[in-house]
Amino acid sequence: MIENAGDFDVVIIDYHMPYLDGLEATIKIREFENSRNRKKSYIIALTAGAFK
Repeated sequence: MIENAGDFDVVIIDYHMPYLDGLEATIKIREFENSRNRKKSYIIALTAGAFK
């Protein structure tokens, strides 16, 4: 999945995802970028907050 990822300027991510929340996903993205000496993408985390 991420092994073939290109460089992205901006990543928009849902903070409340069912299996991997936005914070965990951000950590994994940063680990990937750091391990391959890639430039850091801007990460915008948001959520709809549509729970009752």
